[in-house]
Amino acid sequence: MQLIPAISIRKKRVVITEEGEYLPVGEPIEVLRALEKEGYELFYIMDMDGVEKNRMQIPVIERIAAEFRIWLDGGFRTVGDVEDALVLGAEMAVISSKNIRSMEDVRRAHELSDNLIFSADYFEGILKWGNVPDNLEDMAEELGEIGLKRVIFTVLGKDAPVDNVIELFSKDFQLWLGGNIDIERYEGDERIEGLIIPYSRLMGKMEK
Repeated sequence: MQLIPAISIRKKRVVITEEGEYLPVGEPIEVLRALEKEGYELFYIMDMDGVEKNRMQIPVIERIAAEFRIWLDGGFRTVGDVEDALVLGAEMAVISSKNIRSMEDVRRAHELSDNLIFSADYFEGILKWGNVPDNLEDMAEELGEIGLKRVIFTVLGKDAPVDNVIELFSKDFQLWLGGNIDIERYEGDERIEGLIIPYSRLMGKMEK
């Protein structure tokens, strides 16, 4: 099973969220090198400038991708955004349901490259969608038709139907869980490919 640290980068600094505010906690390369020493080999990078302002931190991402294996979530809204991520050196571009404009854009991106992962972002009973299907079953059907078989179920709040999602996706898709998940419960679950773990939840372990 893959255990993948999720690193949020905002204004060239690694940040965590504390009481609704961003707290800078380090320089990206230093943080990633420290995690690499702990045995992690692949990193989920969330470019918060791209997510929030549609302004990806290109020099920062380019430098990271030159040294580390990364999946990149830059708040991609168009096929061109996805292409930029792959050109920068990301191993996978993460298309998030809350940012992409339509499933047609997902289809076109997949025609461009197979190095894509779709993130279904779930917040307290509601899928965070752009102009895409409004339930998991329809989403699975459309992704299957497109041929995109990699999915991250990202829990942004509480009370997510994680077990139902595993049952729905694990047979025909490669599935990862991310966000606010019960790591101990799902670590080792053979139905999923891995867990994407927020850096804030790894910091305490690294300090011990």
